Amino acid sequence: FNEEIDGNVNMVFRLRQPGSSFKPIVYAAAFAKGYSPATVLYDVETDFGNKYIPQNYDGKFHGMISARKALANSFNVPAIKMAFLAGVDNVIEQAKRMGLTDLLDSEQYGVSIGIGTGEATLYQMVTAFSVFAKGGKKIEFTPFIRIENSEGKVIESYEEKEPIGTEVLDPQIAYSINHVLSDRNARAPFWNTSLVLPDQIAAAKTGTSNKRLKEGKEINAIKPLDNWAIGYTAKYVTGVWVGNNDASPLNVGSDGISTAAPIWKAVMMEATKKDDLQEFPKPPGVAWKSGSKWSGRLPSAHTPENDIISELFTTFNAPTETDQT
Repeated sequence: FNEEIDGNVNMVFRLRQPGSSFKPIVYAAAFAKGYSPATVLYDVETDFGNKYIPQNYDGKFHGMISARKALANSFNVPAIKMAFLAGVDNVIEQAKRMGLTDLLDSEQYGVSIGIGTGEATLYQMVTAFSVFAKGGKKIEFTPFIRIENSEGKVIESYEEKEPIGTEVLDPQIAYSINHVLSDRNARAPFWNTSLVLPDQIAAAKTGTSNKRLKEGKEINAIKPLDNWAIGYTAKYVTGVWVGNNDASPLNVGSDGISTAAPIWKAVMMEATKKDDLQEFPKPPGVAWKSGSKWSGRLPSAHTPENDIISELFTTFNAPTETDQT
């Protein structure tokens, strides 16, 4: 609360760029349009117009890749393409339904919304991720566990209430996102260091927002401003933001996985240490089916056995066409 050092700021309610932590919402909007975790995306250098040629965090491109792998490994180019395929307006509307009510109109962002250029608060991001955890339902948060009078009589108890919530995302889509974000095998191994809870099934996503800074007339460096880690089990959701409340940049190389994710893991391990393993409830309709990893279509009699994968589909994005190879 020391205003002399830019205190007295509650960053839980400050608008910041969520970076890659926004990507699950993008993929959710795309799945609602008929795409799926098996959808094949092209992670190659792409000019999206006006010399907007985004790069991936690792400085590499990965060619043909499934939506599952693209989201699990947080590749930028496929996420931007998913925003285009889903429709920027649809992405923003889905985000608003899930709680990100401060997003502006689509022309303010374009396809860059796919990598989290729209601002949101930590409170809003946790609200949105709670929709995934609750199987598509958005519930209102309360800071109260129970209310007692001066004699200790319980006037109202929120512990005994099961929030009803409002469905803002199809349960099948919510489950699909939950499965991808908790898929340890789909991620590169380094992601699992801080995003896996040893005794729980946890879905999680990190994010980093960067800014190219200048000193005088010279471009200095791209530095991070906001580092995020948001994740959940079937029972708990935790969001972590790391940064400076005066909006000054963090050190070069700082990111969500190195700064925010360890905090997230420590909190979640403490919160779940007495809990039995809980799976995300599986809604009717989602099912595993075979498909071609190169096309996302049903395998044909000529599809090589090594090219056939098993993937999770909903009733409205399961493949109907047969592979032509």
